[in-house]
Amino acid sequence: MAPSSRPKSGLSPEEALANWSDRDELDAMTEYADAADHILATPEGERRHQEYKTRRNKLEATFLERVRSGELLASGISQDEKERTVIPLAVWELLDINYDSNSVSGRGRLYENVEFFEPGAIPLNVSDIPQWVAKLPGYEAPLAGEPQDRAQIPIVFAIDGQTVLFNGGIRVSGAGAKLIVELLATYDQSACTQNEPMTTKPAKQRPIPQDELATVLTISEQAARQLISRTRAELDAQFKDRFGVNLGRNDVIQNLPGKGYRLNPRIICAKPFQLEPL
Repeated sequence: MAPSSRPKSGLSPEEALANWSDRDELDAMTEYADAADHILATPEGERRHQEYKTRRNKLEATFLERVRSGELLASGISQDEKERTVIPLAVWELLDINYDSNSVSGRGRLYENVEFFEPGAIPLNVSDIPQWVAKLPGYEAPLAGEPQDRAQIPIVFAIDGQTVLFNGGIRVSGAGAKLIVELLATYDQSACTQNEPMTTKPAKQRPIPQDELATVLTISEQAARQLISRTRAELDAQFKDRFGVNLGRNDVIQNLPGKGYRLNPRIICAKPFQLEPL
């Protein structure tokens, strides 16, 4: 396994569901995301809510089967342990995934801060790899002394109409671009003309609470979480393809627990023409 292929951590349940679900089925569910959190007081609202639940339940069931088969793995911190461990395949028949709390539980067992990953990409925050994991298809032993897998390159972006451009020809459009633009609104816009790190203006780095972000984007809170997960996964895939590195989940869109989301203050906002030489 090349050092750059081992991530710092796995994906949260919501991120993992978005990343490893069938794209067409995920998009079909997202069409009903406006009715995810509550039932509108109309027959059409009830129909959309039920349609969302049906499609969501199908995606969750398929994802759980992939985990139970060993195609995907998960780690977590159990009630009796202080360190992160890989959740044994043998107990998954007793467990269910709690997407809202990032936990897995069932039959008296509880794993918190759960993260998902593939057998061929054991995260660096999993220090003890069980022997049974090494027998799974696709497993590759980590290299001794493997360094933290973090992109040692600047992350630079610019707003170009309805598209967000990144160095290396990477681009995000559609809902993902709108998300980034809304997060940018809490920063001093002059940073985008000076090509300097946003850390130079700490007073302007206000995180946007999840409910406020959902309101601005005119979607439900659950749909906002899914959009953030999809945008992170899209950026990670593009950076890995272009530069051969994995982004940490907070490298672009940063989550401050209990406060909300913001753009990582270490990224650099520029003008489109300034990205050409990068």
